[in-house]
Order: sequence, then structure tokens, then C-alpha cells
Amino acid sequence: MLLADGGITFVLVGGLFLVGAAIVWVFRMMARCAIFVLRLCFGQGFGRREPERPMVIGRDRVCPLPRCGHVNRGDARHCARCGTALGTADES
Repeated sequence: MLLADGGITFVLVGGLFLVGAAIVWVFRMMARCAIFVLRLCFGQGFGRREPERPMVIGRDRVCPLPRCGHVNRGDARHCARCGTALGTADES
């Protein structure tokens, strides 16, 4: 009898754990979908818009992406933070 009660308790606790985990997973997926839709609607992170030429400050070159804006060395061809092409040194 004791073994049967322990087995039933184990099944009930295990079942409640699985139901709780499923509920957490569903809410997490709903939140991720909501974030995706909001970013899609408001355009954050949806496509890149790059100017034709990078901004140059002295010898340093600034990344053309507004969200990055990293200041790179003057001889850099790509942004050290995001990897965006900075153009050739002749253009600046």
C-alpha cells in the first residue's frame, strides 16, 4: 500500500511539473512572438539602411549604421563591432 501511494504521488508530482513546464513554455513562445510582431511593425532590426559613404572624424571612421555608431581606426574596411563595410579609404 505504501509503495502504491508513493507511486501515485510520484505520478501526480511529475504530471504537475510537466504541466507547469508546458505552461511556462507556451507563455515564453507567446512573448517571443509578440516581440517579433512589435519589431516587425515598428521596424527595429528589420533590414539595414546604410548611407553610401561612412562619416570620417579625423583619421577615425564612424560606422554608418545609426544603431552602431562605433568609431573605427582610419584604415579599417569593416566596423569592428557590427561588421558593416566602411568603404575604401579613397572614398573618405
